[in-house]
Amino acid sequence: MGIYITINNEPYTDLTTIPHLLMIGHNDYTYRDMLYMYNDLQKCKRIISVICNNQHQLEEINNELWRRYNLFRKYKLQNIDEYRNKIDASLPYIVVLSKMVDNSNCTHEILMLGRGAGIHLIMRAQSTDTELGDESFLLMFPIHFVYRVNNIEESIKLAHCQGAEKISQNSRVAIELGFEPGLLLKGSLGIEYQ
Repeated sequence: MGIYITINNEPYTDLTTIPHLLMIGHNDYTYRDMLYMYNDLQKCKRIISVICNNQHQLEEINNELWRRYNLFRKYKLQNIDEYRNKIDASLPYIVVLSKMVDNSNCTHEILMLGRGAGIHLIMRAQSTDTELGDESFLLMFPIHFVYRVNNIEESIKLAHCQGAEKISQNSRVAIELGFEPGLLLKGSLGIEYQ
């Protein structure tokens, strides 16, 4: 099972291995790509996609996180993969697209525990300086896409961050493109389920 982030419809990396993504940019491209990903996710029957606009919605996702871990504990299982293999394969993955930065405890719990529960967070930020606060919150996202616009041309950059090198080396397309953290790519993001 893979939830692949795509660039120009080419699979780039599996969201389930990242497991969270931070999109940083002062422009409308981050919002546009978030909508592209949301529309792509609507086609995937085994994934629930949610767009969050406020902290209350993130708190509801956090409640679902703990509901799932209680369910796993009941059957003495560790994560969603074990649960889907042994109990119920219909338990959906959840991809949360957050249009705002939230540095609260519930967001920290989603970032730390979400992968095991099948919950993946894609968060949009206008800037790393003012919104994200301390560096520890930024490091909870092992991969960042930083948007740059020069005149009419748009590009996406994989920021240097913890784990980024490993992710880019494991990606089939990244290897084919000779992709390295910091290299600029042109195009738009999407999601593909395999």
